[in-house]
Amino acid sequence: MKTNSTATRGGGLPNPVVRRQRQWWIKERDNPQLGTYWVACGQLSKTEARRKEGSLYGMNIMHAFDTEEAYNARLDQLRQSGECVQ
Repeated sequence: MKTNSTATRGGGLPNPVVRRQRQWWIKERDNPQLGTYWVACGQLSKTEARRKEGSLYGMNIMHAFDTEEAYNARLDQLRQSGECVQ
């Protein structure tokens, strides 16, 4: 009997790979010496976003957006209000 290295469902069909839509992320960085600034991070998985949230100095807050349009609108809003966006 041959064994299949991939996981299968009851009918012998391979399990479909479920990929979640990656969200768009903006990092709010609070540095005690430089103040608050924003970093456009683009599309990241939740795991990648959590890694960017950690900081040895200061504080990072990750803000998620479901669509690129909402992400770009928020970046434009931050720039128009005079915030520093990298």
